[in-house]
Amino acid sequence: VVANLDGSGMRTLFSAPAGAVITSFAVSPDGKTVAVGTEGAPRAISGLSFLVFLDVRGGTELRRIDASAFDNAGLSGSPGVTRWLGDERSVAVYGVRHKGGGGYPPLAIASIDGAVKLAPAGDLQFSSSAKYRVSFEDSDLLYSCGMGALPRKLTITQIASGMTVGSIAPEGRVVEFRQWSADGVTLLYSTLPLLAGGQCADRGAVHRWHTWSSSGIQDVPDLRQLLQNWDGPRFIDLICNGAPIVMQYPLNPYYLRCDGTTSGPSPATLVIGGKPIDVIHWAAVVGFVE
Repeated sequence: VVANLDGSGMRTLFSAPAGAVITSFAVSPDGKTVAVGTEGAPRAISGLSFLVFLDVRGGTELRRIDASAFDNAGLSGSPGVTRWLGDERSVAVYGVRHKGGGGYPPLAIASIDGAVKLAPAGDLQFSSSAKYRVSFEDSDLLYSCGMGALPRKLTITQIASGMTVGSIAPEGRVVEFRQWSADGVTLLYSTLPLLAGGQCADRGAVHRWHTWSSSGIQDVPDLRQLLQNWDGPRFIDLICNGAPIVMQYPLNPYYLRCDGTTSGPSPATLVIGGKPIDVIHWAAVVGFVE
């Protein structure tokens, strides 16, 4: 769904067809397009597993790419979205095992024009700011990380000069990109520990939060306060059991859940920019539209 920041004007942007579920989604950096991955149950049913690009404002379907195109390119599983690339016309795609339960190597690149190809060895750009590009080596990806793959190292490159200006390679951990600051010079990221055998932890593991800038890497002692300072009226909060929680941000950065004492999530109040929006049991805020 899409809604105004005050919760009004809510409308359905996309619904998975009967017999399918939405496994992943990502909004383009310019806020104009959303890419959605679906998976049929079972996947073998033709037309239920696909990647679709949608115009956020009008809801127009811009392109639908069936899972068969990814099969032909060499990607197993249903197409799941990880990140938009810096060109704002392509997304990195992993193979969903079963309803969001993980990815198969390798990684693919799908474009809004319908082209699908396996990701090349070397840098795969997956996020950018006004000054820097973040990339990772395809060989550094680990694929057993809950929803999708995570790299063991990130490289930060200055766009204007093409020079590498920094790297993030925590010992024994994998890295999850979160966001750039509004001025595009500070990167927020988290890390997860590796399990025995070199596989990364699942979404239940404790995230460690840090920032990178040209002045170095800093620990983040209070994630909620940092995001309040950065996001301002777009800061997303969840009032769970009467108190705000520090969201751990699993692989889907805005994945919100309030765990209760009984099975399943408890009702919670979704707050954006300090304004209560709705009472929810489960939600994902995937991006904002200008």
